[in-house]
Amino acid sequence: MAACFTYHPRFRPNFFAKHLSPYTNKIPINAFLLLMTHSMLDKFQRLSDILIKYEGTWKNSVFKDINLTYFDNNLELKNWLFSLPEAQLIQLQENDHLLLSSIIPYFEDASLINELITFSMINQRSINHKPKYWDTDIPGRKAKQILAFSESIGEINQAILEWCCGKQHLGRFLSELHQQASIGLEIDESLVQKAYQLAHKRNIEKQVNTYQCDVLSQHSDKFIHNHQHAIALHACGGLHVHLLEKATQYQVKRISFSPCCYHRFNHSNEYVALSNAAKQSNLKLTMDDLRLAVRETKTASASATKKRRQLQSWRLGFDCLQRDLRKVDAYLEAPPLSTSILQKDFKHFCLHLASLKELTIKESINFEEYEQKGASRFYQYERTELFRMVFRRALETWLVLDKALFLEEQGYETNLGLFCSPKISPRNFFIDALLKYPSQSEESTAGIIKK
Repeated sequence: MAACFTYHPRFRPNFFAKHLSPYTNKIPINAFLLLMTHSMLDKFQRLSDILIKYEGTWKNSVFKDINLTYFDNNLELKNWLFSLPEAQLIQLQENDHLLLSSIIPYFEDASLINELITFSMINQRSINHKPKYWDTDIPGRKAKQILAFSESIGEINQAILEWCCGKQHLGRFLSELHQQASIGLEIDESLVQKAYQLAHKRNIEKQVNTYQCDVLSQHSDKFIHNHQHAIALHACGGLHVHLLEKATQYQVKRISFSPCCYHRFNHSNEYVALSNAAKQSNLKLTMDDLRLAVRETKTASASATKKRRQLQSWRLGFDCLQRDLRKVDAYLEAPPLSTSILQKDFKHFCLHLASLKELTIKESINFEEYEQKGASRFYQYERTELFRMVFRRALETWLVLDKALFLEEQGYETNLGLFCSPKISPRNFFIDALLKYPSQSEESTAGIIKK
């Protein structure tokens, strides 16, 4: 007999009526998985539609070349963007929902985007009995992230596997809290040594072990088995993708992670979709596209924000200069620079970049003129870029849903929400997946996706 779930008539949508047995009021597991997945899939498809509709605007970086042609048919939007006071502009840059609600009068689809990117906080359980001095040697914001992540996980009943663990602050805390063994994998030998020292300091080195391991290599396979709870707090791009691929391959019992920096550590310049829905989507992404998803400064101090903006303004001033010097109207890539270079003047900044790019600058150059040109371009850039930011959380949500749908397809019951406020971390998505139906992994959502 096929495995079934009891399903209360009160929660019976018409879409699934055909799956119900008139005798038992039960639905097969396949249909139950479709039910759980349907809301995520619907949101994913609607996000695909709107991202494709406007990809001509958000896909093109306006730092290198400002293109204002989109606003030719929406002068009210342009006028609003270009009349924003600096303080309000910065406020909107730091708050997706505020930006979307503010721009609705000039861009109606912002209302739909705001709806699609809205998620609830995961039902957090307060941890009342924390290990004493657990946050010693952990930076303040990191400690808050660990605590919020741990509260979102709730009870842990399996041995812990922390992916890209760093000093294994998270695994160490959860190991003590739930009395479970913890293994951490980390590529940096110095962090591995520090993790051991911290575990030894707390007399838990027998239950908390950290190993040097490139998680993208086959070496990681020896540490994975199905009776584990895999965790990752802010594992970047290809690192968390590899975790999902390996964890589902070995049918790890539970996976809890928060993704980050989607454009890093990928083996291709093209985004490789995981779920059937993303593979069949007409939205195709590059690593440059993915950078938009992490374009936020919520946790930056006012001083850091001011320095970042000044550095960008000077870069644009140099860009105006190098175009004239080379007589080539194209952006010239330059290496990243520390904000410490702002301690000197704009002239020194230009001479430094010119030397890096092997350009000759004549003594007669009016640096003040190019600094002003940079400031003017920066003013245009920030306001044009603000419209691109309308789509940044939508893009991130699309990427996160791709992972969540993939886990559903592999037979996991998946919960998607937020584990902390954006002030603690703008990368606050939380995916919690519990393996329920390993035999259903190949077909859990295939029927609904094909339709």
